[in-house]
Amino acid sequence: MYERKLFTVKDEKYKNEGFLDEVKHFYTDLINIYVRNDTEKLEVFDRSGPYLATKKVGKNNPKAEQIEADNKHRQEWNNEVDIRLPEEAYYQIGKYRRMRKVYLKEYRKVLYMELILSGKMNEHLHQVDEMCYQMKERLVKQMKEKQGVTEKLKEEDQLMWVRMMNNISSCAEEIVLRELVYI
Repeated sequence: MYERKLFTVKDEKYKNEGFLDEVKHFYTDLINIYVRNDTEKLEVFDRSGPYLATKKVGKNNPKAEQIEADNKHRQEWNNEVDIRLPEEAYYQIGKYRRMRKVYLKEYRKVLYMELILSGKMNEHLHQVDEMCYQMKERLVKQMKEKQGVTEKLKEEDQLMWVRMMNNISSCAEEIVLRELVYI
C-alpha cells in the first residue's frame, strides 16, 4: 500500500511578514558578528524607506527583458535618492536605537519618513539611545538607594542582591521604554 500524504500543509506562521522579518534580522545579525569593519556590515532592506529593491532575473525567464528594464529604472531612482538625501553621521547601533526605529517605522510613519528624508534619522536615534542609557543609569542608582541595595548586602546575601538588582533593572528599563522610546 502506498502512502497518499507525503507532504504536510505549510504552517501559516512561516508565511507571516513578522516571522520573515524576524528571521531576516536574526541571520543578518548573525553574519554581522563576524564582520570586523562597521562599514561592511549588512542591513536588512527597509521596504518603507525611499529606496526601491531590484529584482533577480532567473535563467530562461521569459520576462527577463522587462525585469531588467524595471531594474534599470529602480537603479536610476536609487541613484537620484542618494544624490538628494543629505549625508548622515554614522553612530553605533544600540539596543534602544533599534527599538525606537522599529516603533517609528510601525506606529509613527510620517515622522519616520520625515527623519529619513531630512537626513536626521541617525542623529535622532543616537540621541534617544544616549538619553535612554543615561536615564536608566540614573533610575537604577536612585532605586538602589531607595531600596537599600548596597555593597554590604552584596557581600552578605548575594542571591538577594542579584534578585533586587534584576528587579530594579527591569523596572528602570520599563520606565525608559515608556518615557523615551515608545512616544
